[in-house]
Amino acid sequence: MSNPQSTGLLSRIYNDALTLLRQSKEYVHEYGQMDFMSVNVENGLALASETSRITSRLTQIVAWYLTQEAYLKGEIGLNEARSEEYKIELLDNMLDDQGELNPVMPETLKYLLKSSRNLYVRVARLDDLFRRNTTHAGLN
Repeated sequence: MSNPQSTGLLSRIYNDALTLLRQSKEYVHEYGQMDFMSVNVENGLALASETSRITSRLTQIVAWYLTQEAYLKGEIGLNEARSEEYKIELLDNMLDDQGELNPVMPETLKYLLKSSRNLYVRVARLDDLFRRNTTHAGLN
């Protein structure tokens, strides 16, 4: 059901998502507390919100990846893989780039925001292709 190209593509997406998750975890553990303590309450809330945005993006990407893997392995059918439950939508809150432009945000957080947004957009495009492609050639 799968071919090496689709497996390689999905593996790269998964590895990119895991790398960003690790970097996010390291940021929060190493620098996050200092960054939160060095800003006022309003900016602290913005930092927390943007950190949550990264986590939300990456969680959706990993869930999408697991769905695609299950489909390619024959564990779920095409209709289930294409169900709305697993759809990656280009929602405004997931595409928001204001945190990347906010001068208060630490550079590491800006990098994580931009990288997670770029990966999210890439996966949303693949998901759209998968849903529109009636021959299933988009990912398999």
